Amino acid sequence: MPRHKAFVREEALERAMDLFWAKGYEAASLQELVKHMGIGRSSLYDTFGSKHELWAEALSLYGRRMQELMLAPLRGDGSPRERIAKLFAGVIERKSSGELPSCLLMKALLTTGEHCEDTAECARASVAKLEQELCAVLHEARQAGELGSKESPERLARVLVALLHGLGVSASVDCNPERLTDISELALALLD
Repeated sequence: MPRHKAFVREEALERAMDLFWAKGYEAASLQELVKHMGIGRSSLYDTFGSKHELWAEALSLYGRRMQELMLAPLRGDGSPRERIAKLFAGVIERKSSGELPSCLLMKALLTTGEHCEDTAECARASVAKLEQELCAVLHEARQAGELGSKESPERLARVLVALLHGLGVSASVDCNPERLTDISELALALLD
């Protein structure tokens, strides 16, 4: 007779994501994972397949959550330019408050990205979605007369996404809000 699982899959996945975020893929041992997730080794294998499959699923969960967080300002109220400014301000606020430590996807890319297609694909999809949404808002900005730059919205979106990631890395080095605001203001000046 099959045994009933005594854990909630999504909660266990979230705990795995937290451990991977704190330690990275390589440093998070299987023993640490099962302990942190509150499940047995056989439950990990039965539910998630392998450590690598758990990693890929945890990255996917993180990617979805970060997309929701990052895209919310772009889909919110305000003029297109105000919404883009809110996107940058949100990153600064979360970094300054300590609410959002280093980006798990970027951390994963630096440690496993060139060797792990799951990591690279998750990061590519996340960046592409953010660029796509930002590009749509930049098209709105052009229609509303808020985009003075002659650059295409597609090129501007790529640069702004790169600057957002750079802002996150800069915040990890020096989380001075004034310094981060300077970076944000210069990024937004590209729209003039």
